[in-house]
Amino acid sequence: MRLLLLFFLSLLFVPAATASTVPIAIDRAQTEAGEEGVGISEKLGEYIPLDALFYDERGNLVSLGALLGDNKPVIIVPTYYRCKNLCTTILDATASVIERMRLVPGKDFNVITISFNELETPEEALNKKKTYLKAAGKPLSAGSWRFLTGNNKNIKSLTEAIGMSFVRKGEEFLHPSALVVISGEGRISRYLYGNSYLPFDLEMALTEASKGVSRASIRKALLLCFSYDPEGRRYVFNTLRVTGTLVLTSVLVMAFLLTRNGKKG
Repeated sequence: MRLLLLFFLSLLFVPAATASTVPIAIDRAQTEAGEEGVGISEKLGEYIPLDALFYDERGNLVSLGALLGDNKPVIIVPTYYRCKNLCTTILDATASVIERMRLVPGKDFNVITISFNELETPEEALNKKKTYLKAAGKPLSAGSWRFLTGNNKNIKSLTEAIGMSFVRKGEEFLHPSALVVISGEGRISRYLYGNSYLPFDLEMALTEASKGVSRASIRKALLLCFSYDPEGRRYVFNTLRVTGTLVLTSVLVMAFLLTRNGKKG
């Protein structure tokens, strides 16, 4: 037992260079914007700008209010189409959860993906739409999942309304990963964070939105395990932090057992 305790203690002195740099698609900034100027400050109960104008996949200028005309709850997916990492994972996860949900897109809810990169075009939005309508794994009407682009003014109007802040890094963006669920009237009801979503969570959020209920999100402890690698412009799994936590917990357990056995002796 004493040898095991010494072994666990030795692991505490593993140098920081052992931290993993495996890229993953999740953001550490979840609520108030941190020092990077990136995050989400939840605006529960407030409304998105219904008069904000965006271009749809065919290049038609449409207002957000017009897209909410059928009074169904809506999942807003803020991403950008040229992203090779985080946004792709978010869209993949959205398509995956749609496939597994009992609620039907176009009937029970709609999805609107909105690019926050003002340089992107309706053609790029259309290409993404074709990809993800197929990836959803079930027949979807063209109006059930929209892909929009817009100018700086309208993008800023929307992102400020949902409390989202991001930073441009060259041709890429440092940004949080979240879905925003709104009511059919455009009222913000729930935020879902991360790079994967459970059907039950999203169905519950949509049901609440349809009833006009706004509910605060629960911060996920899993996000503690991730940090941003500014040099590689990617998110990394912080092995050292997780390992240190596990080792410290193991040491405390071993110390308790040794103390208890010593008292019995």
